[in-house]
Amino acid sequence: MEGAEIQKGFADFSGPVKRKILKKISKPCKILIMSHKYPDGDAVGSALGLARVMELAGHEVKVCFPDEAPDFIKWLPGYKNALIFEKAAKSFPGFTQDPDIVFFVDFNTPERLGAAADMINSLKGLKILVDHHPGSDPFFDLALIDTSRGSTAELLVLMLENLGLASEIDQDAALCFYTGIITDTLGLQVNSSYPGIYRVVGLLIEKGADIQKVYSNVYHQFSAGRMKLLGYCLAEKMKLLPEYGAAYIWITKDELARFNHIKGDTEGFVNYPLSIKDIRFSVLFTELPDEIKLSLRSTGNIPVNEFAAKYFNGGGHLNAAGGRSTESMQETIDRFDPLVKSFMAKYL
Repeated sequence: MEGAEIQKGFADFSGPVKRKILKKISKPCKILIMSHKYPDGDAVGSALGLARVMELAGHEVKVCFPDEAPDFIKWLPGYKNALIFEKAAKSFPGFTQDPDIVFFVDFNTPERLGAAADMINSLKGLKILVDHHPGSDPFFDLALIDTSRGSTAELLVLMLENLGLASEIDQDAALCFYTGIITDTLGLQVNSSYPGIYRVVGLLIEKGADIQKVYSNVYHQFSAGRMKLLGYCLAEKMKLLPEYGAAYIWITKDELARFNHIKGDTEGFVNYPLSIKDIRFSVLFTELPDEIKLSLRSTGNIPVNEFAAKYFNGGGHLNAAGGRSTESMQETIDRFDPLVKSFMAKYL
């Protein structure tokens, strides 16, 4: 969008982006909050946390996700009231067509909205992007982007503080934001080596975030089918390329069905190969109805986001990224194999 204004970080968060947001929220208004397809903990936690704060500040708010979140995230306060585009596209309330403000959180290209991307041009309100991923496609009016933050949830907490709305963060909002931070940093294991994130986590705990509840609901509520699928993948579907410090797991639609897969069951599978000595790059290939989904993880200075962006229509962070392929599983793996070997040769 021509003329889009972008605020990068908070070094000078007193310019036009902040002023325009403050002016817009100075009186009650209608707010629509949207996040990306295949919504993860950060997407859902960020959207619902922001929604809760804006409701407490006196605004009318709706949250929209392109599709359903996995079960281990659906327990978050406010999720049951969210609009799911793939289920209700033809019966969406008029509210979604004429909001005063639209917040896009945790993504930076319209295609991440899937079929819901068609809504963007019809939305009349001020479009505000809040994200922590590098790069952006200017489909918004204003943006707050800070790639130094481990999650969009953390970034939103800082934004709300700077807008004078920290007092509106209640227990429900704190729970949502905390979940976003924890899931996007793998329990503060990645993208968290800076003091500021722990101040934000401390603030959310002070606001009432129940950290035991988060860990129990996010990490200890998986199905028996998931455990069997994980065992099968580690025993039968994990290929190691030790001379290149890489490994990958691939799962077909038939295998997912065999283990009664439900959305979210493969969460975290990509991290297991990184527990193996000298493995620094791990990829999970998952066959979906219309594409192969790639989840990429790394350790140290290996930029999986660059690899995903260059070869697999993706992107993300230095150590955590995603991508996609419209080829078959075998074609995708055949293409991936020489690419990862060449890529990792630079880091050995």
